[in-house]
Amino acid sequence: MWLPVLAAAVILGSQILVPPIVGVADNADFVNVNIPLQLAPAPPYADDRFFRYIVPVWVYDTRLPVYFRLITSELVLIAPFAYLSRVFFGGEFDLRWAGLIHMAIFLWALYVAAPLLSRRWWVALGVVLAFCDVAYFSFFNSMYMDAASFVFLMLAAAFYLRIDEGARFFVGFAVALVFFVTSKLQHAYLIVFLIPFLFLDTRLRKHCAAAGRVTLAVALLLSFAWLKSHVPADYQAFAAYNVIFYHLLPNSAAPRVVLEELGLPPGMSVLSGTTAFVGRSGISDPRFRPALLERSLHVELARHYIRHPGVAWGMIKEALQESALERQAGYGNFAKNAVAEPSTRSNAFALISGARTAIFEGRPIWYALFHGLVALAVLGMGWWRERGVLVPAALILCMAALEFFASALADCLETTRHLFLFRALLDMLFWLAIGLAAKIFAADERFRGAFSHR
Repeated sequence: MWLPVLAAAVILGSQILVPPIVGVADNADFVNVNIPLQLAPAPPYADDRFFRYIVPVWVYDTRLPVYFRLITSELVLIAPFAYLSRVFFGGEFDLRWAGLIHMAIFLWALYVAAPLLSRRWWVALGVVLAFCDVAYFSFFNSMYMDAASFVFLMLAAAFYLRIDEGARFFVGFAVALVFFVTSKLQHAYLIVFLIPFLFLDTRLRKHCAAAGRVTLAVALLLSFAWLKSHVPADYQAFAAYNVIFYHLLPNSAAPRVVLEELGLPPGMSVLSGTTAFVGRSGISDPRFRPALLERSLHVELARHYIRHPGVAWGMIKEALQESALERQAGYGNFAKNAVAEPSTRSNAFALISGARTAIFEGRPIWYALFHGLVALAVLGMGWWRERGVLVPAALILCMAALEFFASALADCLETTRHLFLFRALLDMLFWLAIGLAAKIFAADERFRGAFSHR
């Protein structure tokens, strides 16, 4: 039972806690965590903090205004250590504290699931290799909101697997799910599938009281409303702006026509090639800002895709290709004092992500077909022998689909990173297929001896 947890602890600890530590460089999203906690990069690392190198040491800086740009449960994980660093370490916050808490929650999830995983050692080995891949654990030493999303998703899944063993597992599932939903606004939209799941899933209906499931559904709805109420007016326009002005217009022979279809002034064609994050962005220009914020650009984009399915298909293929890369290009995994070259990647424990990239890079259709076959296999085996698996499998598929299409069609920058949770869900589906196949084969007399866990 302990072997998968110990193996994961050795892998993660050796990379996250032992120098040279592995992490993911900031792309300016850390502000959602470091600014509310008044943490600034330590002076030796401040000049190269974006993309090139990770910042291993942060310092408490009272000059930073306490500003909550977005609400995220990642703050709940980092804040206690940030405050302890003020009391015991003179305000110096080691990034490994972030790595340690993310790692602890992940190991907790593995410990909860271990009694089930240990029935077949090779399934346990596969799960450890898949989820202790550098493509996942490198985010532990970071302040990205996706780090909290990943570990709480894993914890919720682990508690769900043992939900028939007592009320404490439902409580754990509920708490983990609320923290998952509040980790990042983009993932909070998954409640459109999570809430129906609470009332359709056979195991939840059998082992969890209706009052508890209703309470959890209300908690998820309130959490979503709370997150939405704290979103800056221009935040959601950023991603749509990038799609329109950085992707659609530069690739269109008639950019002014595209703008007219989107309900935007044709004169905005001068912004072609810009992103929402540059100084001359239309969102920061008082001449264009009202037109960009007075309507829902994502609704206009959806209408544009319906009129031009070829445009949507092109973006979908690009997103499949980006996801197959597994790790976002240009993001360093080491501190400047550990490596000379900027944006250096760690290749330790990259067996699974490296193999998938080698197979699927430049082959987006193969990538889609592979995961489509896995999905069909799960649904087919569920229909044939394990009907209770159908609703959870459908939930994973629906969540993955929403994550994919939101990243593919509603944004166009850093797509590989944005599809981080999409890949985690696909990995969950893959190992569900493997575990389900093992269970079915073990139940068959011809395979009982080979697949028995005894």
